[in-house]
Amino acid sequence: MMKLKKFFLPMVAILLLAVGCRPDPIVPHVEASYYEIQPYQWQVNAGNTFYFVECNCPQITKAVIEQGIINVYYIDQYGYDNQLPYVIPYFNDDNELFWENLRYDVGEGKVTFILQESDLYTGLEILRTYKFKVATVSPR
Repeated sequence: MMKLKKFFLPMVAILLLAVGCRPDPIVPHVEASYYEIQPYQWQVNAGNTFYFVECNCPQITKAVIEQGIINVYYIDQYGYDNQLPYVIPYFNDDNELFWENLRYDVGEGKVTFILQESDLYTGLEILRTYKFKVATVSPR
């Protein structure tokens, strides 16, 4: 019994010290924003190789960029979230396989959605509305 006391009391003391020295747990803050990009909103980049739309996104702060998580999703016609980058295959009028590459860039307070065709040519006629979701996890 005496040996158990000699072992048990120091272990309790070490445990209490370890718990007492632990910083407060970080409780993350999760936020989501939704964007609908109309066909007329897409712009062509200077090199004529892709389309882009820059949107305000105040939830993307310096803290989120440096210490948090940013996930961006394309919402398809069925309502499913598809994490970017995302490739959409299709056949053109000549039955040739092409694809659209949807990707994004972020900066403090903004997100840029990018649409690039597999042939790196911006002659595409964009006819549909694209829906996106930006989800951030930031430390508090």
